[in-house]
Amino acid sequence: MSDLRATLETVRRQVRARPGAYDRVLRRYRRKERNRRLLAGVTALAIAAAGAVFVIRALDDVRGGVLRPASPVIRSTNVSRLSPVWTARVGPIGHASPVLAGGTVFVSSLDGHLYAFDARTGEVSWKGETGGAINRPPAVAGGLVFVHSTDGYLYAFAASCDEASCDPVWVGNTGSSDGAPPITSDGVVYVSSSTGDLFAFPTSCGTNGATCAPLWTGPSDGFAPVVGRGFVWDVDSGSLVAFSTSCSTLCRAVHPTFQLGGRSVSSEPAVGGDVVYVGSTDGGLFALSTACATGRRCAPLWVGETGSILEPPAIANGAVYVGTSDGRLIAFPTYCATDGGVCRPLSVADLPALLTSTPVVENGLVFAGSEDGSLSAFPTSCGRTCAPVWSTDLGVRPYSPALWDGRALFVTTHDGRVIAFTVAGRDI
Repeated sequence: MSDLRATLETVRRQVRARPGAYDRVLRRYRRKERNRRLLAGVTALAIAAAGAVFVIRALDDVRGGVLRPASPVIRSTNVSRLSPVWTARVGPIGHASPVLAGGTVFVSSLDGHLYAFDARTGEVSWKGETGGAINRPPAVAGGLVFVHSTDGYLYAFAASCDEASCDPVWVGNTGSSDGAPPITSDGVVYVSSSTGDLFAFPTSCGTNGATCAPLWTGPSDGFAPVVGRGFVWDVDSGSLVAFSTSCSTLCRAVHPTFQLGGRSVSSEPAVGGDVVYVGSTDGGLFALSTACATGRRCAPLWVGETGSILEPPAIANGAVYVGTSDGRLIAFPTYCATDGGVCRPLSVADLPALLTSTPVVENGLVFAGSEDGSLSAFPTSCGRTCAPVWSTDLGVRPYSPALWDGRALFVTTHDGRVIAFTVAGRDI
C-alpha cells in the first residue's frame, strides 16, 4: 500500500489530474483488496466445509461398524443399468438367500459351509464348517451368525471371525434333517425342526463350541417362524399358531380358531404392525389381527384371492407382496378391510415362471427371482398391470436378493454363484 501511495504522489506532482482522481484510485484499490480477501476467505471456508462433510461421512460410514458402498443408490430411474461387479462361487446352494451385515455377505451352502464374503471385493473372509448341508439362509444377531444344518444342529459362529476357517461359538441340538432357517429377535434365536418342534435358544448361549440347551420348545410343522406383537407365529398341523415369547420349558401354542374356510396354511407367516398375513394352499392370502393370539375365535380382516402361495409374504410401504403358483406377483394394501371382505389387489405382475423365494422391496422397487433363472425388478407403484423395469437371465433359479444401503444388490443362484450388482457395474 505504501508503494502505491508513493507512486501516486509522484504521478500527481508530474501530471495535472482532475480533482479527486487520486482519492478515487485509492478507493478502487481498497475495494479490490477487500474483495480479494473476502473471496479468499469464502474459498477457505468452502474447502473446510467440504473437508468436514468428507470426515463426517467417513465417520458415519464406520460408526458402530456400519459401512456403506460408494456406488449410487439403485432407483427406478437407473435400475436398467444394473451390471455385475463381481461373482464368487461356493458349493451348490439350496433355498438360501444371501444375508448382509456390516459390509459382509453371509452365504450358506449345501456343501456344509457358511461363507463370509467381503461385500466390496467378493473375497472370502472366512468360512465355518457344519456336519451337514445348509439349505436355508443364515441369521445374524448380537455379533453371531446362525445356520441350521441337516445334521440336526444349530450352529452359532462369530460374525467377526478373523481366521480362514472358524469353529462354532456354540451349537444347539434340534434333531432336524431339513435345516429350516433360524430367525432372531430380542436375544433369542428360533428354529423349527422336522421332528415337529420349535426351539427357542438364547443367542448368547456359550463359548468354545459349548452345547446349548433351549429356553423352551413347542410343536411346529417345520416352517420358519416369525416374531411380532409379543408372540412367535408358526404353523402346526396346517394351522397358524402363536407362542408367547415369554414361554418357558415346554410351551403350549395358542391355536386361534381362524375361519379359513377349511383351507390349510401353505406359507410361512409374516407380521406387519398389528396384522399377521398367511397364504393358503388353494389360493388365498389371509389378513388376521395379531389380537387373535389371545385364543379367541377370530375371523379374517380380509382375504385376497390368489393362486397357491408357497413363499412368505413381503411387507413394505403399506403393501403386502405375494408370489403365486400360477406365476404372478400380487400386491395388496396392508389395511384393506376389517369385515372379512375380499381385497382387490393394488397391482399384478406376470412373472416368467414360479417365484423362487420371498420378494424384496426397497427404494420403490420389488425384486423377484423366478424358476426360469430370471431376476426382475418391478416398480412398487405401477397400477393394476405391472411390467418389469429391469430383468436379467442368470441361467438357474436365483433366490431373494439382499441390498446393501440400497446401493449394491447381491443374489445367490442354485448352482453356487454369489453375484454383486451395482449401477453401471460401479465399484462397491
